[in-house]
Amino acid sequence: MAVNEKHRTMMAAVGYHDVIKRLVLLLSSTSYKVQCQSCLALRNLASDADHQLLIVREHSLPPLHTLIKESNGNTLAAGLACLRNLSLHKSNESAVISENMVPTLMRQLRISSNPQAQQHAAGIIRNLATGDHITDVLTTECANTMAYMLLDPSTNITVLIEVTASIAVFADDDETKDQLMNMEGGKVFSRLVSLASLSSNSEVQYNCAGAIGQIALTDIPEDLLHKNIAGILLYLDKFLMSPEPSFVHVALWTLLQLLDDRGFYSIYKKEVHLHKVIEKIVKSKHSEAIKELADNVQAKMTAQAMSG
Repeated sequence: MAVNEKHRTMMAAVGYHDVIKRLVLLLSSTSYKVQCQSCLALRNLASDADHQLLIVREHSLPPLHTLIKESNGNTLAAGLACLRNLSLHKSNESAVISENMVPTLMRQLRISSNPQAQQHAAGIIRNLATGDHITDVLTTECANTMAYMLLDPSTNITVLIEVTASIAVFADDDETKDQLMNMEGGKVFSRLVSLASLSSNSEVQYNCAGAIGQIALTDIPEDLLHKNIAGILLYLDKFLMSPEPSFVHVALWTLLQLLDDRGFYSIYKKEVHLHKVIEKIVKSKHSEAIKELADNVQAKMTAQAMSG
């Protein structure tokens, strides 16, 4: 019933939220099947913002936390799916953080036997980091766990989508930019470049490109930049030629940051093919915002040429 929006409203209203209260109580049932179905019902109810708040106010987080720590299989995935929907509401962020759920999520993320649970765990972290609690999330060494998942070649693609999305959010934090750039002797940055240019999944590509763009706002060490220059140019080429405006936009924005680096400029200026692509974008039917970015890239190229 909770799949239907009208039914969800009726269920939440019955007996002054008695259905929700009962479902929260059933999270502590001795039957895994009952726990699993209760999680799924609450997850569906939590598709609506008002219900997300209400479910948390009915003290659902402590039993849900216990369930996530102690269950496995479908019940674990259902519990994390429920928490993921609850974490969408900004007013629930503090409660989730206060319940100390993030370390539990990190442990679940490293358990590769349940990709669906891993996917939801990473999605919850992304939701929390997108809000006002990025500092609280990062103090739990989430970045280290996400980096571990990024570098692990066996990470399921659905999990990798959420992991790279989380890393892109983390990279918005100034301190984390440096951390991501230097992690594992630069291997994390190299992996982001590799996935942006070579991944067969467009979401992974886009997420990695977003992270690279954020990192490019800092000074990338010359040796790390030189080591990854071929991959960066390949990624830029693919994105600039993409029919997706969002891909073109992120590539232009990243290129604009990278051109501040004289070392990058000295190599990029020889890439005649990319210069022609930029010229085409300026004269294309792309949005004014994209054409303005392309024009800014050309202007920065001119400025760099004149300064050196």
